[in-house]
Amino acid sequence: MNKLVTCTFCSQDTDKSKGCGSNPVVGHNQRWARIPFGHEVEGEIEGDCPGCNVVKAAFHHALCPNEECPRCNGKMNICQCFYTMKEDK
Repeated sequence: MNKLVTCTFCSQDTDKSKGCGSNPVVGHNQRWARIPFGHEVEGEIEGDCPGCNVVKAAFHHALCPNEECPRCNGKMNICQCFYTMKEDK
């Protein structure tokens, strides 16, 4: 059984939703169009996204490990173009 996860972008259950909203990401004084699943520069994944369960041509759910950054083409959950992880001190 998959773990129930609610997306912070669209508030949907990622196990049941076929895609997230198309809202752009905002940063560096610009709006950046998100890259839909299956349109990434690197790699081809067969079937639904293994990270967030969206279907081809749909937008990934928040912080999916497979979502490509529209700014640097790296993995958006780790590239830090739009999100930064705060360390506990």
